[in-house]
Amino acid sequence: MEKLQDDVAAQKAKIAAMKDRREKSTLGIHLHSSERRLAVLLAIPRLNAEQMCADCYTPAFQHASGGDIYESRHCPLWPMHAARMEHVWEILRSASDRVQDTRPAPPTPQPLATLPAKLPIAEVIAKLQELQVQHPDAVVKRGRANRWELWPGEAPTS
Repeated sequence: MEKLQDDVAAQKAKIAAMKDRREKSTLGIHLHSSERRLAVLLAIPRLNAEQMCADCYTPAFQHASGGDIYESRHCPLWPMHAARMEHVWEILRSASDRVQDTRPAPPTPQPLATLPAKLPIAEVIAKLQELQVQHPDAVVKRGRANRWELWPGEAPTS
């Protein structure tokens, strides 16, 4: 808390010495955030040893076996709560082990054939006629690097 108080004082001094309005505004936002955090910490009354939980760092009034779930929580070191939390962690670990899929990724589709770019028209027509005999239902699509690719034809819908 003392470090935060020193930080707030340093930010105030820096803002007072600054002339640029934009930087002053940005530092003002950081100062406001630090001041709010400091105000919250200063609002907490100093607790003595009897008011603290003997097993953890939480104040005893926040530990309850019932009541409002937003104002109280179980001590992480209480045996029943610790056993319940360990069971939950076991469930999460086993679920994450099941989720990891060991199947290989499906292969990426490849074209049946590829025609290079910058071929004379007669050569392109001759190659396409040869490929049409081998793959009559194939479709020609433009591929990477101005190449023409021959892909399996679309399945007929009926």
